[in-house]
Amino acid sequence: MEQLSFFSDEVDSASKTTTFTGILPPIKPASNAIRVVIENIKEAYLDRKNQMPFVVTTSFGKDSTLLCLCMWGALLEIPANLRLRKVYFISSDTGLEHPNLTKYVHDSINKMNQSAAEQGLDCVEAILVEPNQNEKFARKVIGHGLVMPSSKSPFRWCTDKWSATCSLN
Repeated sequence: MEQLSFFSDEVDSASKTTTFTGILPPIKPASNAIRVVIENIKEAYLDRKNQMPFVVTTSFGKDSTLLCLCMWGALLEIPANLRLRKVYFISSDTGLEHPNLTKYVHDSINKMNQSAAEQGLDCVEAILVEPNQNEKFARKVIGHGLVMPSSKSPFRWCTDKWSATCSLN
């Protein structure tokens, strides 16, 4: 079975291993479903009625990574003189993840910024958000006894705190 890859140079056919250097190799023709997503992103980005920045949140898992790749691919297909809207790729470091995952996320943010500069994507900025010491999850739950929010609970203090303390330029 052939390995699925978004990029033409990414898969070493002998070892079937995938490597990513932070610089996007030429993109293979995308499947129809992915092509539709990329075209929809381009249309939304170029909509002159909306000049708000794009914000793409990512955990660097497989779903959010695919969304990042679609956004990136769309930007590369848009002529440089039309890339007027800022695009923020945002990931968060909660301080609760395994150190290897934390390093991976930090490295990925750095590689995105480096690749954007190398590819002339001046509209792109990758950002890592982190709570300050007093707002960290463990301190809120253990130190102050706040109830852990659940997905079904309307009591979502973590979302309220994040939106109150984070702002983009």
